[in-house]
Amino acid sequence: MNAGQDFNATGGVGTHVYSIVSGFGSIIPSTGVFTAPATPGTTVVEVTDDVASASQATITVYALLTISPKPGTVNAAA
Repeated sequence: MNAGQDFNATGGVGTHVYSIVSGFGSIIPSTGVFTAPATPGTTVVEVTDDVASASQATITVYALLTISPKPGTVNAAA
């Protein structure tokens, strides 16, 4: 997996700091760039401003989708 998502907060007072309050993955506190973990699950990301006002977002990471065709023979048309 290891896919990413950019979070962008608006409003509040002063600067915004991003953090993970539960679950897995990583986030850059100053930019809100989130990288999902390699395993499925739920992660809660929080943004806090300079006066401790906060907001949260819940992210669901799903298992990697794979497809495998059944072995077979294809005859070319003449």
